[in-house]
Order: sequence, then C-alpha cells, then structure tokens
Amino acid sequence: MRIVRDIGKVFSANLLSVLVGIVTGFLIPAALPLTAYADLKTFTLYLSYIGILHFGFIDGIFVKYGGRRYEEIDKEELEKEKTFLLLFQAGVTVLSLLRLFVRRLDLHCAGFVDHSDQSGDFL
Repeated sequence: MRIVRDIGKVFSANLLSVLVGIVTGFLIPAALPLTAYADLKTFTLYLSYIGILHFGFIDGIFVKYGGRRYEEIDKEELEKEKTFLLLFQAGVTVLSLLRLFVRRLDLHCAGFVDHSDQSGDFL
C-alpha cells in the first residue's frame, strides 16, 4: 500500500505544479498590466537566485550529516552551524540591500532617473 500512497503524492505534486503553471502562465499575465507583469517576472528571476546565496553552506551540512541517524547528530554543533548560517544570510541580505540603495541613489544623483513620476514606487 505504500507504493500507492507514494504514487498519489507524486501525482498530486505534479497536478499542483501544472495548476500553478497555468495560473502564472495564463491568468496572471491576462490580469496584470504589462509593466506590472514585467516587474513580477523580474522579481521571480531575482528570487530564483536565493538558492545560491548560501554559497554551498547548506550543501556542506547535508554532506556532513547525510546518512546519519538523528540520534547520532551533535545537536549543539548543528545549532551553532544554524546560527552561523542565519547570521551569514543576514549579512548577505544587508550587503545586497546596501548595494541596491547605493545604486539607486547613484542613478538619482546622476540624473538617469526621471523625477516627473511621483508614483511613490522606489524600486
């Protein structure tokens, strides 16, 4: 009976993937104006880079602890590694935001940004 349950999980995951694809491929572009859809696609592109911004640290954790039983893992060491990853990712986030704001400020100061649009959108 386990195989039937596993096949059901695979089928439901694929069905969900198809439904999300239909919504993001047909319904959202039809409902949004062109500029909003372009912003959404740009955001999803940037979002796809999140997986590499841990610079392999998570992969190293997986290699280090893969194949061990939960009871064999040193919980204190794993907690330290988790804390390091959290702080490291906070640092990457702060640096990314600083770069964004400095770049945005440079564009404004250099006159490359049209100030006639007062919509309030920063990005």
